[in-house]
Order: sequence, then C-alpha cells, then structure tokens
Amino acid sequence: MDASNDSGKKQQHQSRLDEALAAGYSAIAEPRRTDISVSAGDQRRRSSRRSRRRQSAGAASSSSTSGIPDIRSTVETRSRSKREMQELNERLAGFIEKSRYLQAQNKRLKEELDQLRSIWGRETEKVRRSLEAELAQMRRLLDSAEAAKGEREARVATLEGQLREIREHLSSVTQSHGQLTDRLDRANHELADRDGEISLLRRRQGQLEDEVSRVRQRLERSRADGDRLRADLEAETAGRVAGQTAGQSVREELQLVRLVHEQELEELRGLVKTSTDRDDSRAFWKSELSQAIHEIQREYDDKLDGVREELEGVYVDKLRDFVKAHTEAQNGGTGALNQLKEENQRLKDGNSELRDRVSDLQTRCEVLQRQAEEYRNEAEAAQRRNDAERDRLDQQRRVAEEDLRRVLQELQGLTDAKVSLELEIAAYRKLLDAEGEALDAAALAAPEMRANQQRDRIHAVQQQQALEAPTGDRNSLQPPVKAITTEVTAKTQFEKTFKGGICIDECSPEGTYIQLRNVGSKKETLIGWRLTRTIDSRSQPKEFPLPNLVLDPGDVCRLWAEDEKPSDASEVDAEVSVRRWEVGNYSRTVLYNADGQERARHVQKTFMTSPV
Repeated sequence: MDASNDSGKKQQHQSRLDEALAAGYSAIAEPRRTDISVSAGDQRRRSSRRSRRRQSAGAASSSSTSGIPDIRSTVETRSRSKREMQELNERLAGFIEKSRYLQAQNKRLKEELDQLRSIWGRETEKVRRSLEAELAQMRRLLDSAEAAKGEREARVATLEGQLREIREHLSSVTQSHGQLTDRLDRANHELADRDGEISLLRRRQGQLEDEVSRVRQRLERSRADGDRLRADLEAETAGRVAGQTAGQSVREELQLVRLVHEQELEELRGLVKTSTDRDDSRAFWKSELSQAIHEIQREYDDKLDGVREELEGVYVDKLRDFVKAHTEAQNGGTGALNQLKEENQRLKDGNSELRDRVSDLQTRCEVLQRQAEEYRNEAEAAQRRNDAERDRLDQQRRVAEEDLRRVLQELQGLTDAKVSLELEIAAYRKLLDAEGEALDAAALAAPEMRANQQRDRIHAVQQQQALEAPTGDRNSLQPPVKAITTEVTAKTQFEKTFKGGICIDECSPEGTYIQLRNVGSKKETLIGWRLTRTIDSRSQPKEFPLPNLVLDPGDVCRLWAEDEKPSDASEVDAEVSVRRWEVGNYSRTVLYNADGQERARHVQKTFMTSPV
C-alpha cells in the first residue's frame, strides 16, 4: 500500500511538472501566440494589451516619420532577433521531443523496476534452489569424471604395457630378420667369390688352351722345318754326288790333257834328238821353248790346283754346312719335339686337373646356389612373416594410440569440464554470497535505502535535465533510470611449454607482472634473454629485453612493470622498462635465450559467456 501510494503521488507530481514544463516551453517558444486555453478575463486583458501595443505602434510610426533610419535599424534588429527566436524555438522543440522520449523510457523502466522488486525474493530463492541442485549435479559429475579418469589411467597403463611388449617383440623379430639378412649377405658374398674363382679358372683354362694351340703351331712349324731340311739335305746330297762326278770328270779331263801334253813333249824330245846337227839357234829356240813349255805347264798346274782347291773348298764348306744343319736339325727338332711333347703332356694334365676342379667348383657352386636359394626363400618367408607381424603390431599400436588419444581427449575434456565447473561453482558461490549479503543489508536498511535512492534519482534527473534543456526549469524531475545487471562467466585456458629449466609460470591478468620459475636442478643465468608478447590478433609481437638474472633451482622471479613492484618483493624480482603488461582475451608469451632459441611459451585464452 505504501508503495502504491508513493507511486500515485509520484505520478501526480510528475504530471504537474510536465504541464508546467510544457507551458513554460510554449511561452518561451511562441511569445506572440496564445494557443493554450485561458479564461475570459485573460482574453480581455490580452486584447487591451494588443490595442495598447497597436496604439503605441501607431504613435511611434507618426512620431518617427521624420527618423526613417532609426526605424530601419529597429526593423533589422527585430528581424534578427526574430530569426534567433525561430532557431531557439526549433532547438527547444527538439529538446522537448527528446525529453518526452526520455520520460516515456523512464516510465517504462520504472514499471519494470517495480515488477522486478515485486518478484525479487521469490526469484532469488528459485535461483538458490536451482544453483544448489546444479552444484549437487556438478559434484556428482565431478566424482564420476574422477572415477572415469582413474579407469582411463589404468587403461592407459595397460595399453602402454601392451605397446611395450609389442615393441620388444618387434625388436626381437627385427633382430632375427637382421641375422638372416646377414647370413644371406655372407652366402651371397661367398657365392660371388666362388663365381669369381670359377671365372678366374675359366680364364686360366682359356690361357692354357691358347698356349697349347701355340705349342701345336710351333710343333707344326718344327715339322715343316724338318721336312724342309730333309729336302735341303737330299738336294745337298745330290749336289755332292754331282760335284763328285764333276770332279771325277775334271780329274779325268786333266789326266787326258796331261797325257796329251806328255805326248807332245815326247814328240818334241824326239825332234830335238833327231836334229842334233842344227846350229846354236836351234838350241836357243829349244831352251826358250822348253822354258815356255815349263811356264805353261806351271801356269796350267797352278790354275788346275786353284780350281781343285776352290772346288774342294766349296765342297767342304757345303758339306760342313749341310752336316751342321742336318745335325742341328736332327738335334733341335728332336729336343723341341720332346719339349713340346712334355709341355703338351703337362698342359693336358693341367687341363684335366682344371676340368676336375671346375667340375668340383661347379658342383659346389650349384650346392651354394641351392643353399642361397633356400636362404633367400627362408629370408623371404621370414620377411613376409615379419611384415605380417609388423603390420599386426602396427595395427595394434595404431589401435592403442587411438585409444590413448581418445582417452587423453576424454581426460582433457573432463579436466576442462572440471575447471569450468570449479569456476562456475566459485562464481555461483560468490553470487550467492553477494545476494545473501545484499538481502541482509536490504532487510536492515530498507527505509534509508529508499530515501537515498529517491534522492539519487532526483539528483540524476536534475543533472540530465540541466544537460539536455539548459533553458528549461532546473527544478523539474524525471523518472529514475533503470540499472541492468548482466551475469558473465569467464573461462580461461592455459598452455605452458618449456625446453630446459626455465618456464613461464604465470602471467598476471591485471598486467602487473610475469612470473618465471627455475624448475631444473641447476643454476640458470639469463643474460641477453628477451620476451615477446602477442595480444589478441595483432600481426607483430612486441619484444621486451630482460635484465641480467641468475636463478637457483626452485627460484621464482616476477618481472614487474614500472612502478608496480611492491616493497615486500623478493630479491630475485626485477622491474622491466614497460609501463604495463598488456592483457586481452588471447595472450601469447614466448621466452628466447641470447641465441634466439625459444625456451618457454605461455598461452592464455579467455572465453566470456553469458547465460540467456
């Protein structure tokens, strides 16, 4: 009842203020027109006022006929003021329309506020009950998620054990396959060596056969030389016989010539004996003749001896050459023939040995080829078995990896759901606490709050009217503005990676510091290191050099922005020459060492959701 009486009084007061405001605006906007309904006395007063104005205007016109320039200036001033008044009237009309629109909006907001106040307690209780039911359901879901997480972890451990056994079996199979491959390679190398030895023996056999053919050709040539030497011997023998015959004939001819010469000498001696009585000239001629005959005989004997010696020398030389050649031919041909026979026999023996060895090597090569074929077949069978086993193990591994990936995804989803549930639970808890505190405070100070709210609304309306209509009434009031509250749920995801002992542990959501932690087991010296930050969708990250720092194992260092480092900060904390670390819905922070290598990364994503 009090609320309804207050609202009725406020509406009546507001209507009166609106009427007064409209009357004042009309009087200001149209000073020469009276469109508002008034009483008869007012009309008489206004008509008498108009008649007085016309009379005064007539008097002024009659009195100012002499001063036309004053009238023109007055007219121009009046027309200028009239134009200004028209502009002001247009502005005032716009302000009036805006004020009417704001009055209607304030009225609607007031009605909604009254309606919300009427259902305030019931809705809060409903929200409390629904939130408690949701919290209980979320706790059940969290318990089931923890149980599922345990089962998935056990399943992951089992799958990892199976995967480890499969890998061990695969390594043993691969090792056996390697051993078979080594044996096959050794057999192939031995077979290649045997093939090389066989080819070498075959080349040696070819060389020996070539040598045998050359020996045979030499033997044939030796036989041909022997036949030729025999023919030459026979020719020489025939020549010797012919020479002996010719020598015998020459000797017989010489004997005949000697007999003839002796007979002639006997005849000459007889002639000499019969002519003893001749004179001294005959003795002279006889002595001369005998001397001539002796010279002829001596010359003939010398020639005969020279011819005989020459024939004997030629015969002896030919005979000696023939005997020597025949002896050499007989001796050399027989030795060469014997040597060729021995060499031929030796080559035949070596050829037979080589043939036997080649047959043995061919037999061994065939055995090795059969063994190599068997090894190859065994290796191919083992390869097929290994391939099948590897395919099976790969399939099992893929299935295990798929199960592990699915389990990890489910675990990640459960973790995200857990985090989001914890955030929502914390938000609901804060909301419920705030609602409880607000209800308690409202129950304790409801009258004072209503009075303060009324004063605040009146002051706000006065300020708004003073800003929107500076020529209007400053004491006029407007309906209060409705305050709308929207619930927003923030979900934040973090992703941290690092290489080495330094990691980016935390980035302050207020942009005051970035926290580094040494998670390794040795001291880290950060000299020449730098940070880069990318906020939201900026194309280029910003780079920030770090001061020289030394962090022991387990130390935590906060890099504070300028003028943000508190007095109780630790000794390893430092300030960076940046006014403030920028923040946003997406922030990516990367830590680089002096060589430009990425050592740590921190990615923060914030999702804002509002319930419908």
